[in-house]
Amino acid sequence: MLLTLSERNEKWVKEEGGIEHPTRKETLEKPEQKKRIQWLKEHVTGKVLDVGCNWGYVSNEIGACAGIDINPENIKMAEREFPEIEFSVGNAYAMPFEDKSCDTVVLADILEHIPLRRVSDVLEEAERCASKKILITLPAMQTEDCALCFKHKWIPSEPENLGVVVLDILYSLGNITLVCDIHFIYIEVDVA
Repeated sequence: MLLTLSERNEKWVKEEGGIEHPTRKETLEKPEQKKRIQWLKEHVTGKVLDVGCNWGYVSNEIGACAGIDINPENIKMAEREFPEIEFSVGNAYAMPFEDKSCDTVVLADILEHIPLRRVSDVLEEAERCASKKILITLPAMQTEDCALCFKHKWIPSEPENLGVVVLDILYSLGNITLVCDIHFIYIEVDVA
């Protein structure tokens, strides 16, 4: 019997505690991931905060000065790998930063790991911390990798989900640029 995405996620939370472990480097070096990271790199500006930074690979690639992750194991690894970046344990619902203290807040492939009903909370918190822009990436559809991923709570390609997320971003944050390809949805939000 195949489990639904929601059932897989519940099983993962039960078995592994719901804490995301380090993403494998070979995953981040896939062509579609390199393209996603390059888009982020080309669109960040100023002081960059990477939310859900995992072990810091993307933070380093995009020139972030700070990163937060909910998993202390990831933060320890990030601090060892990239000591020049300020990493701390934190979550997307209550970022440990002052209002407008970062020029760019990056939410790279994290919103799909958050309950859909809480996405607006994360967006509000990102807007609070960002003085210029928020960059968001989401998987565009359920790929073979996504199908194996117990960590995703929802996938944007499910029509009701994409509509909710994009409309939430449009209505709550305002001026956005939206670009899609076969692998990712790229959203740049101007908060200045």
